[in-house]
Amino acid sequence: MRTVGQRYRGKIRCWEPWNESDYGGFFNGGPSAMLPLAKIAYEALKAIDPANMVLTPNVTRAGLGWLDAYLAAGGGQYADVISFHRYPSPEPESDVPEYAAFQALAAAHGLADKPLWNTEGAVDHRVAAGDEVGAVARAWLVPWCQGVTLFAWYCWDIHWPDGPALGTSLTGPELSPAGRGLARLVTWVDGWTMTERVVSDEVWQVTLRRGENTRHLAWRRRGRAAWPPPPAWGRVRAEGLDGQPIAIGPDGLSLGAEPVLLVPTG
Repeated sequence: MRTVGQRYRGKIRCWEPWNESDYGGFFNGGPSAMLPLAKIAYEALKAIDPANMVLTPNVTRAGLGWLDAYLAAGGGQYADVISFHRYPSPEPESDVPEYAAFQALAAAHGLADKPLWNTEGAVDHRVAAGDEVGAVARAWLVPWCQGVTLFAWYCWDIHWPDGPALGTSLTGPELSPAGRGLARLVTWVDGWTMTERVVSDEVWQVTLRRGENTRHLAWRRRGRAAWPPPPAWGRVRAEGLDGQPIAIGPDGLSLGAEPVLLVPTG
């Protein structure tokens, strides 16, 4: 750990001691055997550079019990971040209870102040043609709405056979339509805080605030239908993930599974 930490000092800031520790194919020693290894990693990396961020050994979606035992043994003192792996479901909104369970577990061990990161995930399931942008956007946005502050896409040079990729090739820098949509979504929420989330009639409504300014996001879990923005939002303009304006008629706008930005116009 000292050798690697010294070699990459100032270049690598975030360190994850182990991959999918609850899966016997990667580690079968159990939480008590992992604890001294994580302690060594944490102490060595912090000694080299106190700014290094050390994560918990991550677990899969089935590893909640493993993580509970690890934190109960004192693992939280050797981590700045709680780490897990989760590939979103075809309807990412159905994953909310799992994110809440990780948050509740951290809080139960007095670690509610530590960030929660998903360090491996992607849309790896079949997506209907034309729905790729919305699938990627919701896979990223739903965890963010639940307080998961990092989603590491796995990965640029692997294109899942049934899922959309963020790039047009395995090695080049050009973004796919889904990648461009995700990049735009990040600009919509970067620096903004979610202050409200309302779910009704299959529609998710999210309110964001930055200083005195507000904006909103909306999408449907499935299908498409006319949807009128809430009157409390006042006059708003709508924009799609392609950057184009969306018309709002007397019956509202046509809302589907691709998130839409709504900004008050005064």
